[in-house]
Amino acid sequence: VAAAQRDDHRRPNSPSGSQRSFSPGPLGERSANGSPTVARDRSACLRRALLDKGISAAMAQQLCNQWREATQKGYGSLWNRWFDFCLAARCSPVRASAQQIGEFLTKLSVVDGASGSVVNSARSSIVGVVQVVTEQRKLAKHPLLAGVTKTAKLLRPVQPRYDTIWDVGELLAYWKRTPALTLVMKRAKAISLFILATYARPSDCERLSMARGYFGIAQSHNSYMYRI
Repeated sequence: VAAAQRDDHRRPNSPSGSQRSFSPGPLGERSANGSPTVARDRSACLRRALLDKGISAAMAQQLCNQWREATQKGYGSLWNRWFDFCLAARCSPVRASAQQIGEFLTKLSVVDGASGSVVNSARSSIVGVVQVVTEQRKLAKHPLLAGVTKTAKLLRPVQPRYDTIWDVGELLAYWKRTPALTLVMKRAKAISLFILATYARPSDCERLSMARGYFGIAQSHNSYMYRI
């Protein structure tokens, strides 16, 4: 196991062969070949960089938690590709320049064939971390990054998620000719018509609650009131 020691910030000798990759590990630890260990995970990269700056562990964790879990998960694969790009280019994933980020976004669009929305998400993933570490407030609006992202959207614009839509008349016609005689059928009819009337998703219906304040019946208006 490599012994933990302080990083003296001296530039290491240029590695060769198998020494070109960083190894993940705790703050201040070095790998067997003497190079600093680097965490691949986006939050771990940000947290380590903040700790290196002397920021307290509590504040570093607060800054890492500013993105929702779903957003973090969506950024994960794009950050991994950015991390691999930085390893090959020998640059820091958390202190990269606008030009280095632009080169990666260009590769993502031109070489990898990513859509404009993917390139935009990659920019957000990277810039969100670099801005916090380097305190560059307007990095996201840098002309290089804005231009590359705009071109990517022009080359491969966002396509509709669905090519066709279903005919709601079929659902209405079905319930018109099908009597809901059982409790199961009545429940299916209520749920399907509720989704249709409110543009809700099944997951929205699942979060409905019969508790006070969430669901009520307005008898004077012959209507229901609900809150998700």
